[in-house]
Amino acid sequence: MKKVLKKFCGKNIIVGTHGTALSTIINYYDGSYGYKDFDKIRTVMPWIVKITFDEMMCVKIEQIDINQKTFNFNKN
Repeated sequence: MKKVLKKFCGKNIIVGTHGTALSTIINYYDGSYGYKDFDKIRTVMPWIVKITFDEMMCVKIEQIDINQKTFNFNKN
């Protein structure tokens, strides 16, 4: 992620991945996101998350809910 963020700084980026990898990325930027959160989303497909960065710093993580299923977590 750091290489991608550096290379495409200031651009919109779309990354497609498996839920486990996405959960690992989210946990890296928000340590409060853990196994219980991952367990909630295992059956939600597709699970779409928007992560907003200010250069290399994660400033916001939000779920885009296209299935009307809500499993929220907040990054402060």
